[in-house]
Amino acid sequence: RHTRFKCDWSSDVCSSDLVVSNYFIGRVSRAPAWNVAIPVFDGERVLYVLLAGMTPAQLLQILQSQRLDPIWTTTIIDANGIVLARSRDHEKWSGTPNPRQESERTIDSRTVYRSATLEGEPALRALQRSGVADWIITASLPLTAAEAPLWRNLTLWLAVTLGTGFLTLLVALQLAEADRKSTRLNSSHT
Repeated sequence: RHTRFKCDWSSDVCSSDLVVSNYFIGRVSRAPAWNVAIPVFDGERVLYVLLAGMTPAQLLQILQSQRLDPIWTTTIIDANGIVLARSRDHEKWSGTPNPRQESERTIDSRTVYRSATLEGEPALRALQRSGVADWIITASLPLTAAEAPLWRNLTLWLAVTLGTGFLTLLVALQLAEADRKSTRLNSSHT
């Protein structure tokens, strides 16, 4: 089954948690989908399960509604490592395996690390594991964009340091010259 129900249907024992499936191709629609299943109880007994079939395009709308700068790339990946939605080139990547699934499987909750985009561009990648489904949500920023402020600050710091060093040298030379003149004046007056 595609949906990982937390229910033992033979005994009507079911957890009260909603269950979120992974990516699959619908049997009837032949289109990419994922499900949300919510058990409905009468006391301890499961009466029925509400099942909502969703599409990756609906997740794409959620990503786009965040209105992030286009330089960012956000991605939602299911528990099997399949890309459900991606803010950049969604049609190309939706339904494809996440190449970092094995390394990202070990991440418990959230982290930020150096990585690469699916296109291979070096990036700073923030990763958050969903609390409801075992999905991963990522946001990637090209490394050049992430490091640009650092390089600007480093360049400014270097310029200030060199400028201060040069001014210190000029002042030292002026003081040395003034000291030499003062010493000559004092020796000529004695």
